Amino acid sequence: GWADYDGWWLAAGTGTTLAGLALAEAGAHPVYGAMAVPDDHGVAQNVRAIAAQGVELLDASRGGFAKVDGALLDFIRTTEQATGLPLEPLYTGKALSALKQQIEAGRFVPGTRLIFVHTGGLQGRRGIKG
Repeated sequence: GWADYDGWWLAAGTGTTLAGLALAEAGAHPVYGAMAVPDDHGVAQNVRAIAAQGVELLDASRGGFAKVDGALLDFIRTTEQATGLPLEPLYTGKALSALKQQIEAGRFVPGTRLIFVHTGGLQGRRGIKG
């Protein structure tokens, strides 16, 4: 059923959506945030000020907000072709790419069920050449 999941995975810009999910979960399931900005931007501190438990953050910024590289663009194109899911390079593309890297690194055991939250932001696709 709907409650049969192991956690959430989403992009974190300011971190408020992430913090809201963590508050709603109240520790029942972890909420993983792939930060779109480097750690020194204060997002982690903001999130922890709102929701102190059940949050794990990782830097998915690829060196800075709006930093895009060929590997990320290739990942977005390949994923869109395979799934039809539109992504953009500022938030959702970085978050899904970071999730793939974490899975490949063995962070999650096979069969782990994560809900990926697509937070929109598709206006960020304008800069991508198809």
